[in-house]
Amino acid sequence: MRQRDYVRSLPAAVRYYGCPAEEGGAGKTFMVAAGLFRDVGIAITWHPSCITQIIRGSSLASSRIDFTFHGRSFHAASLHLGRSTLDAGSIKAAYEFVGCTKSEDKALYDVLLPEDHSPKSLAASTDVGDVSWCVPTVQIWGANYAIGTPFHTWQMVAQGKSRLAYRGMFHAAKVMAMTAKEAFCDPDLVREAMAELVQRVGTGYTTLLPADARPGFD
Repeated sequence: MRQRDYVRSLPAAVRYYGCPAEEGGAGKTFMVAAGLFRDVGIAITWHPSCITQIIRGSSLASSRIDFTFHGRSFHAASLHLGRSTLDAGSIKAAYEFVGCTKSEDKALYDVLLPEDHSPKSLAASTDVGDVSWCVPTVQIWGANYAIGTPFHTWQMVAQGKSRLAYRGMFHAAKVMAMTAKEAFCDPDLVREAMAELVQRVGTGYTTLLPADARPGFD
C-alpha cells in the first residue's frame, strides 16, 4: 500500500506500448510517424538476450525492398527451366556479394594509419532507433535464454515458456521500473537527456516511410 501511494504521488504518468513487428515490420516506426511519442519525456525498453547489460552502442539502419517476379512456370524437378528462380538467385547472389565482400575478403593491409580507436557498431537493426531520434531512449538486454542459442530459431522459441525466461522478463521489468522512478524523481536528469539528444541529432525527425505506407496485417 505504501509503495502504491508513493507511485501515485509522483508527478508523472507511465504509458505502456505494445510494440509488434520489430523484425522487418517497423512497428515502432509507424508509431513514431503517428505521433505516439510526441509528448513522451523518456522512452524505456528492453530486448531479450543471454546477458544482462545496458545497450550502449548504436544500431544499424535498415531498408526493406520487395521484389515481385513474373516468370515462367516449371516443374519442381526442373528448377533450371524457371526464369523466376534464376532471377531471384541472381539478386540473392548480388546482395550477398555486396553485403559480405568487405568482411570476407582477405585484407590487403595489416594496419591503416592513423589507427582508428573509435568504437565499432556491431549491433543489428531495430525500429527502436526511430524512437531514439525523437525522445531520449534507454534500453537494456535482459538475460532470459541460454548462451549460444541462435537468434530467431525454434530453440529460442522453446525457451520462451521456461522459468529462466520468465525470471529474466520480470527482472527486466524491475530494472525499467526503477529507471523510470529515478527519472520521475530527478527532472534534471530528463532535461539533460533531452539536451544531449538535441545536441546529437538536432531538432526534427523525418520518417523515411512513404506518405501512403500502412502497417501490414496478416
